[in-house]
Amino acid sequence: MQIKVHYKAIFVTDNDKDTIEYKEIGKLEKNNLSFNNINIYYDDYKIILKNGSSSLLFHYYKDTYNQYDVGYGKVNMTTRLLKFTKNDHTIKMKYQLLDHGDIITTVYILVEMIPYEGA
Repeated sequence: MQIKVHYKAIFVTDNDKDTIEYKEIGKLEKNNLSFNNINIYYDDYKIILKNGSSSLLFHYYKDTYNQYDVGYGKVNMTTRLLKFTKNDHTIKMKYQLLDHGDIITTVYILVEMIPYEGA
């Protein structure tokens, strides 16, 4: 089903804060949202967040080792899921990226989904 997607991600690193925001037409299928080269898949055990060829895996109750493709190579890091809630209209996610137990970045994601009747 096609939907209007308003995606906002806030990246907090030390005292710096960066925001990425998209308003796009996307596609929502069972437990899978895709738009603008971004894909969010979730089930009862894990979440997979993809941006192009880069992918992060999250487990609900444990830290997860990842190799994240940054375009010029892979970076080893651990993901820690702090919050994930979803309903028919929103996805809220908060997670941390860690390097050897040290927090690199905390990320806040809000996705609003609105039915779309376009062509």
